[in-house]
Amino acid sequence: MDTQTVTRPQPQIQPCRYKVGKTLGAGSYSVVKECVNIETGRYYAAKVINKRLMAGREHMVRNEIAILKRVSMGNQNILTLVDYFETMNNLYLVTELALGGELFDRICRKGSYYESDAAELIRATLAAVAYLHDHGIVHRDLKPENLLFRTPEDNADLLIADFGLSRIMDEEQFHVLTTTCGTPGYMAPEIFKKTGHGKPVDMWALGVITYFLLSGYTPFDRRSDFEEMQAILNAEYKFEPVEYWRGVSEHAKDFIRQCLTIDPNRRMTAHDALRHPFVAGNVSNGNSHEGQNLLPTVKKNFNARRTLHAAIDTIRAINKLKERQGSSSPSVDHPTTGDNTLRAPVPDPNHSSPVDPDAMDLSDGGEGRLQVQTQDSGYGSHAVSVQKDVAMGDTYDVPSILRPGSNANRVVETSNGLWTTTLKIDPSLRIRRAIHANDALLVKRILKSHPTLLHNPDTSPRGLSNSNLHLAASLGHVEVVKVLVSLGHETPCAALNESHQTALMLASARGFIETVLFLAEHDPSSIPRRDVRGRDAIMEASLGGHDTVLQILLTWDPEGAAKAVSRADVDGNTALHFASSNGNLLVLRTLLAAGADPDRRNVWNWTAISYSATVAAEVYLKGLVAEAQRKKAAREGEKLGLRVVEQDDGKG
Repeated sequence: MDTQTVTRPQPQIQPCRYKVGKTLGAGSYSVVKECVNIETGRYYAAKVINKRLMAGREHMVRNEIAILKRVSMGNQNILTLVDYFETMNNLYLVTELALGGELFDRICRKGSYYESDAAELIRATLAAVAYLHDHGIVHRDLKPENLLFRTPEDNADLLIADFGLSRIMDEEQFHVLTTTCGTPGYMAPEIFKKTGHGKPVDMWALGVITYFLLSGYTPFDRRSDFEEMQAILNAEYKFEPVEYWRGVSEHAKDFIRQCLTIDPNRRMTAHDALRHPFVAGNVSNGNSHEGQNLLPTVKKNFNARRTLHAAIDTIRAINKLKERQGSSSPSVDHPTTGDNTLRAPVPDPNHSSPVDPDAMDLSDGGEGRLQVQTQDSGYGSHAVSVQKDVAMGDTYDVPSILRPGSNANRVVETSNGLWTTTLKIDPSLRIRRAIHANDALLVKRILKSHPTLLHNPDTSPRGLSNSNLHLAASLGHVEVVKVLVSLGHETPCAALNESHQTALMLASARGFIETVLFLAEHDPSSIPRRDVRGRDAIMEASLGGHDTVLQILLTWDPEGAAKAVSRADVDGNTALHFASSNGNLLVLRTLLAAGADPDRRNVWNWTAISYSATVAAEVYLKGLVAEAQRKKAAREGEKLGLRVVEQDDGKG
């Protein structure tokens, strides 16, 4: 029989772009390291996955990459994949670095914590889940440990991480999944029943997370895994003890009930949940801190159960150690009990625990041994499986290509890609990732290779055909904005999206001073340009309450400040109407000083005062109006040669 020789393209070799630092975490098949891009100096997280231990599970890595490529940059609450490449022994996934810590750790550090805070956290998570579901993706491992904050700031974005168990259902052309996976306490009944599951499992997990955020413990927390599973299958939970739930509203309890419905067809969808009063009501009320401070109760319950589970794990470890010492032929598999429940991870008696990956021999072929808990999604989060001992070898190896100070080579994606699978990143997606990362040098390098991507309109359903400049301006990344403009993005005229908005409008609405100043100086004619609603950049800045941005725009407006503040949208609203609805006193003062007419009425016959957001704003605006009218009368009197006197009190 004739054999046909297939010539495979040789992998490309490129210099290393990253240096690694401290270890951030470790899973069964990987270690997560902090790394820095040598060229840009930006910090990221690098997940180093061992190929040998992942043998037979390569689809999990391919699946995670495919999902991250599909959803990266599409939603601000989803962890972004920045880069990926492979070496002889390992695969590396480079993602943005989430420095804000895990969800519940952040809550415990707060001085106070109200139901509205929990609702805002759930709303952010729901927005990301809705985005995933709209793109045919089910996460399958939602839990507090996979919800991270981007930065330590109070207003930092909440990120969904770890897509190792996620699936692209639409692409794989099936409507249900049947594999048992996830973290037991957050798994839906249909996963245990193996009757097929899909997107509703994420909503069940969100119900458990909401319960957890309001009480500090999960609804199905039981003494054993078997009892926990039975409670989940029957949805056996209560809002007890009563004293823990006295400060929680009925809306919140109803939201949990709607999520923890046994029948997945009757469970709320992500979009339904976003409209639920618990989420929509707290957001529409401005996230006001009303009701009881839940932090003492939540923190106490969380710490108590964490201590209890740690003690149980310790007892199990001691018992397991005794069993192994008394056995002549220890089994490599984790023993099970009569009810086939899983047990906690047990340290290897021949080695110290916990194991520090940095202390192991990281060279290829090392013989360090570690007991690996494969109770995770392959390389990060806890899933359902058993535990076994494996020879680590190069499991946690960080080859010379990623060691600090090294200038070795790395293997990058080829036409075959990872495990003979094509993994080429679309250049249009790469440039948007670079813009999100504020990497101006990378943007310039990509455009040098792909000049046709200068505008690169976003054609996704919610993209509004926003160009690269729209994206950079909306993020306030002025260095990227300068690169795009220097390459001719705004030549011969300003780019518009489907709503006829300019990049300057987006930057003005968000208050990015440096970006607005650069764009206004570059093209002042874009300041009075209107969108489909008749709004301009000055109205957007007034609505956002950005006084410094407003002053810049009034200074550079080619039509002059007086005419700028008199422009109105299709409903007759001027910048003063928008500023009044925002309630920013400095913006109100700036507009009135520029000549805004407080008596100007919109098509609904309302003046700006009628839209006052607060009593203080209304009083302040009325006072400014009275002062402006007095000065106007004084000026008119001077023209007529009259002297304006203050009205007396009627005496003498």
